[in-house]
Formats: sequence, structure tokens, C-alpha cells
Amino acid sequence: MVYAFVFLAVIVTCSMIACISYLQHAKMRERVAMQTMLGVSSASLAFYFLGMFVEQYFLSMLFFGMYFWLSSIHILTFLNVSESYNVVYRRARILKILAVLLSGADFLFLVLNSFFEIAFSVNRIRVDDNFAYHCFVAKFPGFFIHLSVFYIYMILLLSALIIKARKTIKLYRSKYTILTIAVLITLAVNVIVSNISLPVDFSGVLYAGLSMLIVYLILSVIPRAEAESIVKYSLDGISNGIICFNKDNICVYVNKVARELFHLMGNEIAIETTFGAWLEARNPQDIPYQTFQEEKNIGGVKIYYDTTYNPLVDETNNYFGCVFSMRNKTEDVQALAAERERAELDSLTGVYNRESFFSKVKEILNEDTNKKWILVCTDIKDFKTYNALFGEKQGDEILVNAARILNEDNREDIFVGRLVSDRFVVCVPEEYFDESMLLERLKKICSCVKSDMFKLHIHAGIYPIHDYSMEVSVMCDHAYLAVRKIKDDYGVMTTWYDANVGADHRNTKLMIGEFEKALEEGQFQMFLQPQLSGSGEILGAEALVRWIHPSKGLIPPIEFIPVFERAGLIHKLDQYVWRMACSKLSAWQSEGKGHLYISVNISPLDFYYVDIHEYITNLVQEYKIDPKSLKLEITETAIVNEAADNLLVIDKLRQSGFEVEIDDFGSGYSSLNTLKDIEVDAIKLDRIFLKETSHKEKSKVIMDNTIIMSKQLGIKVVSEGVETKEQVDYLVDAGCDVFQGYYFDRPISVPAFEEKYLMNH
Repeated sequence: MVYAFVFLAVIVTCSMIACISYLQHAKMRERVAMQTMLGVSSASLAFYFLGMFVEQYFLSMLFFGMYFWLSSIHILTFLNVSESYNVVYRRARILKILAVLLSGADFLFLVLNSFFEIAFSVNRIRVDDNFAYHCFVAKFPGFFIHLSVFYIYMILLLSALIIKARKTIKLYRSKYTILTIAVLITLAVNVIVSNISLPVDFSGVLYAGLSMLIVYLILSVIPRAEAESIVKYSLDGISNGIICFNKDNICVYVNKVARELFHLMGNEIAIETTFGAWLEARNPQDIPYQTFQEEKNIGGVKIYYDTTYNPLVDETNNYFGCVFSMRNKTEDVQALAAERERAELDSLTGVYNRESFFSKVKEILNEDTNKKWILVCTDIKDFKTYNALFGEKQGDEILVNAARILNEDNREDIFVGRLVSDRFVVCVPEEYFDESMLLERLKKICSCVKSDMFKLHIHAGIYPIHDYSMEVSVMCDHAYLAVRKIKDDYGVMTTWYDANVGADHRNTKLMIGEFEKALEEGQFQMFLQPQLSGSGEILGAEALVRWIHPSKGLIPPIEFIPVFERAGLIHKLDQYVWRMACSKLSAWQSEGKGHLYISVNISPLDFYYVDIHEYITNLVQEYKIDPKSLKLEITETAIVNEAADNLLVIDKLRQSGFEVEIDDFGSGYSSLNTLKDIEVDAIKLDRIFLKETSHKEKSKVIMDNTIIMSKQLGIKVVSEGVETKEQVDYLVDAGCDVFQGYYFDRPISVPAFEEKYLMNH
């Protein structure tokens, strides 16, 4: 037993010295603490050897005392190593002072024992004639004093490890737990050995072994476990899913993202099935690094992801496994789809925008040329006026409701789009089209406006698609050509495109094409319709335009005026008429007829294309005429729409000496509001007041009060559409100032007007 102990102690001591040398090159903060621990353990064993083999009794007692003292100090070095990890006692100054005092007292006690033998004594044991050694014999209760110090240190060490193991995060808890278990096992073995009657004390060897075990744990086991935990937490924390397989195609690791991606929550079976099957079908070691896109339906949810396959090889280029890295692209794909949808849809109404509608319809027409389709285009009448009266917010609500109602079928093969402003279009399979249902929906849209001062009207043009090669935009144009036939008919809401509509469209194109030439050649002529006083005195005339075509003859204004308005040419024609009127007024002025005037019409569209004030002021200056001789008739619509800008222009014209009249007064939606908001010189009562109706008395009351109100406001009243003597008498009695109508004369050419009204005056 003694020889075995000596051999074991020598091996352990040499191992500790080697560890101390090895630690010299270790770059870690625990290095000095571990070297100290190993050094104290080596010194303890050295003193034990000296105590065993020195012949002098006193020295043996002294060396055994140093052995016992260093055993206690050894526990403190354990604590010092532990403190390198977990700062539990580092700031406990009282404990440090207590440890120093206890160590000093223990040292003094054990030194005194060499003289008084109060804790232990030494016996010399002879093994044979050539070999003898000393062993100590504990004396109680004196030896218990030394053991108390030892166990106090042991309790401090275990407390520090347990406290830190409980307080630290899960990642680092294992290393403190391992150290605690190692100390407890060593302590337990030491207690067992101490209670067995042995010729030598194995405690020093056990604690030396514990020292090297702790060094091994700190240098190898704990860092490896810590590294694995850090790698695991790091891989769980990244945004990609990570799946690792060994060379036998067995899944060895799946991070949290991959589990969540596959809805596994800890079950790797689905991953092994999915990716394992992929590997089994191939030779993984021959597959290079690659990335591929996948789409899977997992748990009823469609998942999109990019998968990167990365083979793993060692330094000798031998395959030992692989890693799949998956990036979840579902949000990106959904965001892209949402962005594409937003790009395709009208931001206000949620139906297709113009470009997307054209594209979708063209696509479905190309897919099946045998299927028949119907295109319906709608147009809300006077929607701009509604916006002006109620505000754009209310107007937007109408558009949103219109889109919702037109899209009520919510079928995949029915397409609804918003082309521009208040214009919507629907493409529907012919088999589903029902004109009566379309009428119901149009009426439903109209019912969205509940106002006594404005009734919403909507028209729809229906175009059966025959030529699938035609551009969808042209198909819509055809449907809107049909709408133009009924745009002034409040009783009709739908109409079909036919050949006549196409012919009208061609005529429209011809008119537009001939416009500039007609202006240059003077084909547009000014006609005058006289305006007289109640006594029959000629006061002036309204300038009206007629187109005398060289081959077609007289073209009525009703045919070409709307065409030029839609084509944006009306301002050029109006400027042409204004100039002819100024030229004629200049001629009359030179002939002594300067008291006569000519009224000219200003279209609402003129405000968009012409600086009206500047242009007309320059005309008057050019022809040197009195501004009052050129009366300006402006429709009520031009005042209601874009009111702020137009009112400013009208005010400037009046300041420059022009007289402004409101034309067709009473035909609009806000006649009284118009008089409240604008300063004008005259109103021109719409001919609708003089028409024979079943409510003749009501019309008379309205007209009487309108004239009275105008007089109170200092505004002249002009009545047009006068056709009978009875009407003239009534209007004279009512207080009307100026009269115009077929009762007096139709619009006639300028020479005819001059001959009839100016020759004898």
C-alpha cells in the first residue's frame, strides 16, 4: 500500500508540475489562479513526503503540520479559481480578513503542535530492514480545530459555486454545476478514505486529482460545452433556418427558426423526411454548393423560402456531412404580391386601374378567342359639378360606392376598372351579362346621393367585343361613343354601340381634321340674333357661329360645338368669333352705331386654355372699341366649377369695363348661390321657363320672383327663347329688360342683320 501510494503521489505531482508549465502559455484569465492551485497542491504533497521520510521526529511533526495547513490553503485556491468565474466573495472584505486570520491561526496552531502534540503525533513504522516511514496519528479534540478551518473553507467554496450556479444564465449554469459536483465527489471520497484505517493519507492525492480535474474541466470540457451552447444559441438567434446532417444522412441538428418554419416545435421527423429524401436521392459528396427556391404548403400555409446546400469536408477533403440554410421569403413574396396588387389597383376604389384593366382584359381575350365578352363603360353626368357643390371627399365616397356596386358579383372572370375620374369599365362574359341587372346597379349608384339640390345621373355604353385583336382602349372608346348618344337624356341610362355610333365617330374625326382649314378659309361665320327692348327698339345682338362647309353646306352648331369641346378646340373657335365681333363693333362705331353691342359666349373650357382677361382686353384695345359694347356671356357651369379662379377672372373683366351676363340662368344646380357669390351685370333666363308645361303657374311664380330678386340686386334681366306675343306681354309686365327669340327673329347673317336693323336706324 505504501509503495503504491508513493508511486501514485509521484505521478500526480509530476502531472501537476507539467500542468503548471502548460498553463504558462494559456491565454485565459483563470491561468494564475489555476497555477497557484496546482502549486499549493504540489507543495502539500511534497511536505507529506518529507514528513513521511525524514528521520527526525520534530521535523516530521513540522512537515506534517505544513501538509495539513497547505491542505486548507488548497481549498482557498479552489475558491480563488471559482472566483475567476463567479464573483461572489470578491467584494466581501470581511470574509477575506476572516480567511487570512483563520489561515494564520491554523498555521500557528499546527506549528505549536510540533512542540506540544495537541492535534496529532507521529509514529515511525518500519516496513522491513531497509524501509521505514512516519505516519501521523490524529488527537481529538485538538485535531478538530484544524478540521474546522478546513470545513469552513470547503463550505465557502461550495456556497460560491452553488450561488453562481443558481444566479447565472442557463448557458453558463452547467460549468458551475460541474465544478460543484467535482468538489462534492472529492469531498465524499475523502470522508470515506478518512474513515478507513489506512497506513497513509490519500487526501492529498485526492485533492491533487481534484485540482487537475478542475484544470481539465476549465481548459477542455467546459469551454467545449460552452462553445456548443454559444453556437446553438447563435444559430437559434439568426434569421435563417439551419439543418445539419452527418455523412449517413441523419439529421443531427435543427435550429429554432427551421423548426418554426416547418411548424415542428421540437419534432425533426418532417425535416428528416423532407431533406433526408433529397439527400438519399443523390450523392451528397458530389453535389456542389448551390441555392434553390422552394414553395411548400405546411399546415395549410404556403411557405416560400430559399434553400442553400453546403457540403462539409475536412482538411483532407473528405465529406463528413452537410448544412441546409433556409431563408424564409414568405413575407418578401407576400410584400411583393401586395406591392404588385397596389400597382394594379386604383388607390381610391380598389378596382383595377387603367393600365392593369387593359392588360388583364387583353390577357383573357387572348386565352380563349371563342368565348364572348361584353364591355360596359359608365360615365357620371356633371360629376365635376357635384365635387364643386359637396366637396371632393363626398365625391370620393360616390366613386368608392360606384366601384363596390359594379363589383358586387365578385367573380374571378368579371373585371372592373376605373379608367379616369368618374369613368368605370366592366368586362363580363356574355353569358353572365344582364342589362336589367346593370340598370338596377346604375340606379343604386344614383341613390347614393340624397340631396334635393342635386340628382346623380349615370350613363353606360355597352360594347359587344367582336374583334379580339383590337386594343382594349379602343373598345372603351367605342363604348363611350355610345354614351354620347344619351348623355343629355336623363330618362335613358344604357345604350349599345352600333354601326351608326361608329359612323358618328368617323364624322367627328373628320370634323376635327378639317377644323384648322375651316378657320383659315373663313368657313365659320358669325350670325347675329337681335336683342330688343320691350318697345321693340334694337339694342344689340348675340353672336352665334355657323359652319358653312364648302361641300356639306350649313352644319348646325349642335353637331360641331360638342365635338370641338371634347377635342379641346372650342377656345380657338371662340377666339375667332370674339375677333369677328370686335371687328364688326369697330365698323359700327365708325358708322355712328356705337350704341349697339354684341354679346359673345365664353365656354367653360376657355378658362383652361386662354387668359381670357388679357386676350379680350387686348382685342378691345386693338379695335379701339368701348368694352361695354362687347358683352360677355358666361354659363353658370363655368362659375360653379373651379369657382375661385373663374370668379377672379370675371371680377377683373368687370373692373376693365366689360359687362358680364350669366347665360342659361336657372338651368344649373345652384342659381341662387351663383348670385350670392358673384358680381354680374345681367342674367339671361333660360328658355326652359317659357316652355309650356303642366306646371305653368309654378313656372310663372318662379320667374316673377327671379326677376324681382334680380331688380333688387341691380341686375338686368334678359329673356331668351321668346316665341309668342303673349310671352312678350307677360315679360314686359314682369319687368324684363331685354328680349331675344324667334318671335323677333332667328339668328341671321351679319349682312342680313345690318340690312334689317341698321339701314333705317
